[in-house]
Amino acid sequence: MNILINLIPIKKGGGQQVATNFIEHISQASDMGFNIYVCCTENTEIHRLLVNADIEKVFAVNNSLLSRAVFSYKEYYTIIYKHSIDVVYTMFGPSLPKAKEVLTVVGCAYSNIFYPEVNFWEKWPLKKRLIAKAIDYYRLKTTLNADAVIFENESMRLRSKNIYDFPSERSIFIKPSVSSHLLKANSLTIKSSERNNIHSTKQILLLTGWHLNKNLQALPNIAYALNLKGVNDVIFTVTISKEHEGALSLIQEAKRLGVENYLNFIGTVSPFELEELYKNSYAVMLLSLLESFSNNIIESWAMKRPLIISDLEWARSICNKAAYYVDRDSSDQVAAAIKNLVDDSLLYNNLVNEGVKELSTYPSPSEKVKLQFEFIKRLHEKGV
Repeated sequence: MNILINLIPIKKGGGQQVATNFIEHISQASDMGFNIYVCCTENTEIHRLLVNADIEKVFAVNNSLLSRAVFSYKEYYTIIYKHSIDVVYTMFGPSLPKAKEVLTVVGCAYSNIFYPEVNFWEKWPLKKRLIAKAIDYYRLKTTLNADAVIFENESMRLRSKNIYDFPSERSIFIKPSVSSHLLKANSLTIKSSERNNIHSTKQILLLTGWHLNKNLQALPNIAYALNLKGVNDVIFTVTISKEHEGALSLIQEAKRLGVENYLNFIGTVSPFELEELYKNSYAVMLLSLLESFSNNIIESWAMKRPLIISDLEWARSICNKAAYYVDRDSSDQVAAAIKNLVDDSLLYNNLVNEGVKELSTYPSPSEKVKLQFEFIKRLHEKGV
């Protein structure tokens, strides 16, 4: 069976980490009868990994809009028919166009298109909001047009059936897996004393790019609330560049409030830098309005770091008891949660232990890749 894996939409962020895991364990697909072909964006970390992987053929596409369009509507079909492709699997992102007698499978992480009751783009300027909604419409249509969908969130899978009537027999929920690099580091053996005394400051990690959904704009007010509570040994470490316009605006506001020393912008990091980043952190914070999932969640559990997260349906459906839930719109409540973790070692350790328990229910990177290919193989054999 010949399968074309589409990694073109994945260029950075959490998707890059997932794709890195996938590439490292992709060889087992050959044992299941798959001949593997991959398309990706040129000169990305994913492209560099693929060059060194044992894969039949890698097609690298320039990131320009014109190059992607030419690939999608011309070169793509040449690949399909020249190599007798049976299945096209888009790991994340819009599906490539359908081709006759070719099974199309997509992995979906677009949480907001399955939560229409949430006004996801509410805080965006009108022009950007209209563009974002148009993109969402395109993403929804290409997702539902696929022959099958792989979800990383059970709530989204159920909503695809209940809201959009997508056949449940053509979808599956597969839990994410933690990064191979963290597992190789044997992170679960980190001692409590190491966790609490890495630095004189307690770093709260926000592993994210800039997006209003992430609520980074609340950081100056959270820092101000911490300062009022007498907590002055905490620093927020954020993985966006200090030159980013969003970071500059936060720094300016923090200076106005007299709390600029609470903010630390370090820029983007590669999957290979994650271990050290988590080791140097005291806790992890995720204040998103919506997520299908987030690598931050399982990585915090694997690295024995407590997780502070939005008190919302999507978060509770994933984390159960393995997180400290807060009102993302209340800076005072977020600051109180951080203070409680600092003051209460029993609370801290209980959250860590719950995270380890929750993590034990998740597949390894190898197991997750196998589950994906097993699902695709079943569909193909059924002639879906």
